[in-house]
Amino acid sequence: FNSFYELRLREEAFDKSRSVALQRLLMLAGERLEDYPLEYPLAAETKVAILSGLRRSTAAEGLENFLERIGKFKDSVSLLGIDRVLAEPEVMLTQTPRVPGLDGRKMSKSYGNAITLSESDEEIRAKTKVMMTDPARKRRSDPGNPDVCPVYDWHKLFSDKKTLEWSAHGCRTAEIGCIECKAAMADHLIKWIEPIRARRVKYEQHPAQVLEILDEGSKKARKVAQGTMERVREAVFGWERKRAEIARPEIRKAKAKS
Repeated sequence: FNSFYELRLREEAFDKSRSVALQRLLMLAGERLEDYPLEYPLAAETKVAILSGLRRSTAAEGLENFLERIGKFKDSVSLLGIDRVLAEPEVMLTQTPRVPGLDGRKMSKSYGNAITLSESDEEIRAKTKVMMTDPARKRRSDPGNPDVCPVYDWHKLFSDKKTLEWSAHGCRTAEIGCIECKAAMADHLIKWIEPIRARRVKYEQHPAQVLEILDEGSKKARKVAQGTMERVREAVFGWERKRAEIARPEIRKAKAKS
């Protein structure tokens, strides 16, 4: 969509004085110059063909990728006009790529290694007690490595800085045992999960409120989507441009003469 409806060529691209920049632009797009009779002044059919070729080539590569690749050729890039209609979605990365499960693997309900948001304090403590820790720490007196321990990964998610430092130092020096470390982590996990669990219980008891929230969210999303579709239709059909042209008598006269 971006390539076919956002990309255009400025009128100066068809001036003879910019022919070298135009030829370079076509070559950068992978187009064959022999396919386009660049005899000046350029015929209307040639202009349409050049733009179609550029749109076809950039669509295959991706408009943003194409613009990034040819960015250093300023003279050729200046011939392009980009009418932003749609923004390409980009990733929204969190600080935590994944949450490890109780067994050290990726947390997954199908693996049976997950703690759900609705579990009670007792269930959370029971599950965290059997969590996998540093496999090299077989005895209470053995020093461990928190960087390879799933429990410490959870500390980084839910515990405060003081607890993090206590956990890391105590693990490396064997001043604390894994049971103590797990219990402290469970305390912070329960504190974090408590308000979420309370809201869940509230909505379970009042399902009508859930429907109201969904309806309100749908209205907001629909308003945004309608605005997007207005831009899309204008880019594809150009209704507003056509209305503006019809409203100007000099344009109607010029088209009538041609």
